[in-house]
Amino acid sequence: MDFMVLMGRRPMYNMGWNYIVSDNSRVGYEKVDFGWGKALLGGLTVASHLVSFYLRFTNNKGEGGTVVPICLPLPIMERFQQEPERMTRESAKQSNGKMLHDLQI
Repeated sequence: MDFMVLMGRRPMYNMGWNYIVSDNSRVGYEKVDFGWGKALLGGLTVASHLVSFYLRFTNNKGEGGTVVPICLPLPIMERFQQEPERMTRESAKQSNGKMLHDLQI
């Protein structure tokens, strides 16, 4: 969004089918010192229907990764859940080369 503002383009939130993704995985929240100890967890408490944030995650084994909480309307969420299963089950040849973004919902 900041890039759009810098380029003189106002973000248009009221347009249908917009979904904003923001990468906060490199912000460095884990390095911030407020004086009361090392942070164990930081980030959003719920997913929004309009925005997703990439966030750093560390599991109980100390392994790091990225988590992306998402919130979509139920029919789209059900379809979203089915797509990875379908893509791993079918070869690219069987699916006629269609990718997730080519599918009609």
